[in-house]
Amino acid sequence: MNNRRYHLAIGTRFGVLTVLSDDDSRGALCRCDCGTERLFGRGVLVKGEQKSCGCRVQNRGKAPVNKRHGLRHSREYTSWNQMVQRCRNESLASYKRYGALGVKVADEWVGPDGFDRFIAYVGMRPTPQHSIDRYPCRTGNYEPGNVRWATPREQAVNRRTTRLITFRGRTLCSKEWAVELNISRKSVVYRHERGIALDAPKKGSV
Repeated sequence: MNNRRYHLAIGTRFGVLTVLSDDDSRGALCRCDCGTERLFGRGVLVKGEQKSCGCRVQNRGKAPVNKRHGLRHSREYTSWNQMVQRCRNESLASYKRYGALGVKVADEWVGPDGFDRFIAYVGMRPTPQHSIDRYPCRTGNYEPGNVRWATPREQAVNRRTTRLITFRGRTLCSKEWAVELNISRKSVVYRHERGIALDAPKKGSV
C-alpha cells in the first residue's frame, strides 16, 4: 500500500498518538502520550491498527506520568533530571549557579515519584524548543507557581543579566531594540541610561 494515499493533518490524534508532521515519505512523525516520537505508516494509523508507540499508556486527555512506558527517555525527563541535579549535585559545574546559591527543587518533585508529580503539574513541553524556566521569580526555587516551559526568547528575557528597556509602550531587551532600530546594543544602553530616545537620529545625520 502506498502511504502517500493519505495526508494527515498536524495535531490529528490516533489513540494516544499525535501527528507532529507529515513531510516524510516513509510515514508520519507522531508523538505518543508517553513522550516517544517516531515515524508510523499512514495506512496503519488511518485504519486504527496503530494507536500507540507500543506502550500501554491510556488516553485520558492528560499527559501520562508513567516512566515505565518511555517517558524516562523523553526530553521532559532529561529537563527534570538536569533541574534536580544542578540544585543538588555538588560535583556539577552548574551547581555553583544554582544549588550553591540556595536554589532548591520542591520536595514533592524529588525522589522516586518526583518526576511523575512534576510532569503532572507542568505538563509536556509545548514544542521541542521549550525548556524549564523559573518564572515569575527568576531567582526563586523550582516549585509550584514558579515554573514554566519557556521559549528561548522567554528564557533570554528572564535571565538576571538581561537588561529590559521600555520605550514607547513596549518592553524589549537591549539586543532586540538594537536589531529593531538598526543600532548597536551599546548605543541602546547609552541612550536609555541618559534619557535619550532610542530612535533619536545619530549626531550629524539630517
